[in-house]
Amino acid sequence: MDRALTLVQRAHVTDDELATVLPLYERAARQTGNDQQLLDALSRRAHTSGATSATLREGYDLATALHDDERAEAMLSSLVDFSGGDTGRSDLVWGLIELGKRRRARGDFDGSYTHLARALEHTDPERVEPHLRRLAAEVRERSGDNALVARIYETLRARVPGNAGLWNELFELYARIGDLASCDRLARERLEQLVEVEARTEVRMRIARLHLSRDGADPTALEALRDTLMDDPCHLEAGKLLARHYEAIGDIEALADLREGQMRSLDDRSDHLHAGQVAAALGRAFAAAGLFERAVPPYRRALEAAPGNHGLVEEILTCLQSTLTIEHIDLETRAEMIGLARSARKAVDDDPSAQARALIVLASLLANDRESERASVEAIQLLTDALTEAGPKDHERLAEALADLRARTAPVAPVVVATDDPFSATPHEYDAAVEELFSDSFLDPPVPDGVVLDELNEITNHD
Repeated sequence: MDRALTLVQRAHVTDDELATVLPLYERAARQTGNDQQLLDALSRRAHTSGATSATLREGYDLATALHDDERAEAMLSSLVDFSGGDTGRSDLVWGLIELGKRRRARGDFDGSYTHLARALEHTDPERVEPHLRRLAAEVRERSGDNALVARIYETLRARVPGNAGLWNELFELYARIGDLASCDRLARERLEQLVEVEARTEVRMRIARLHLSRDGADPTALEALRDTLMDDPCHLEAGKLLARHYEAIGDIEALADLREGQMRSLDDRSDHLHAGQVAAALGRAFAAAGLFERAVPPYRRALEAAPGNHGLVEEILTCLQSTLTIEHIDLETRAEMIGLARSARKAVDDDPSAQARALIVLASLLANDRESERASVEAIQLLTDALTEAGPKDHERLAEALADLRARTAPVAPVVVATDDPFSATPHEYDAAVEELFSDSFLDPPVPDGVVLDELNEITNHD
């Protein structure tokens, strides 16, 4: 048979004429159990009109068993070319998948993708997806061709556009390689598919974070943040990021509108804890901008929501201390500042050092209240009382604050007598101090009311 076939080939016999000889050649190979001869016969038959899907698959299996990769791929290619229509679709898909697997195994990733993508067009995605995913993993690991990986996932996603997992993997890939335009396109496509506010917010925030990581004033990011807050005014991260932008460009009014709107929305949800956090952020922003008076109301709101937050109290005290340099403060605002200082003092009553600092700030605010002599008297009383209880750590700064206060609040100071221990004043010293105090034109009316007298009696421990 070998000699006969050689003679026929040398005579340039056509494939159709050769087909009449091949059956005999194939039959002899089967009878003798000669697998190599049978594979040769089946390979030659694959190129003739006598080929069938069954013989092509048999030839592929035999070539695989004999480790003849060249003939195996040739048989698969013939099977793919032979198959067609609904009856041959199964063989077509099978052949394309096998070709894709073989090309991937030998490192021909582009060729593998071509075959698998074609198979995807003719069958359910579930059948091809595992092969495309494995291809993408090997491409990423062995060649680092991110463009091809993206094409693979884009091909899969085109067949199942609503698959959230595929969208996420593709988005992360584009983000990793810095392809922001593709990330934006994916986000737009995804938003068109989503109805739930939470899902839409997640997509927008991913876009915002991605762009802001490269440019703190990126217009796409800012638009995403504003859209997020339109859907969910209470979204804390979106508010924080947008507020940071307004702070950076110095638009304090836009920041205030944003934060106040968020507080109202959080109150509507009875989420007072987060409303307090937003209030603290607004107070902090006002203080950073030097608008200490405007920081008082939001700080008061924040302290009401978190009275045990010592860090917040320290912020508040620093802010209030900064107001001491402001010359003209209206009565209502001054009263709010003093009230906030009292609340801050109460919030740290378990911390002697913080209590001492709060007392100094409160006393300074009271002493700055030029409209009220009683406030100055109370300020001195507060620091005097504090000195009697202060430990060594806080005694020095309290004494220094008291000395400064006495100097700034004359002629009220003589009431407590210029001594570190005002309670040791004799009745004569007390009477002289009172006479000096109320003979001064500083007080109006010249005779103190009963409240002030009560305060003075309490300070000097006289009935």
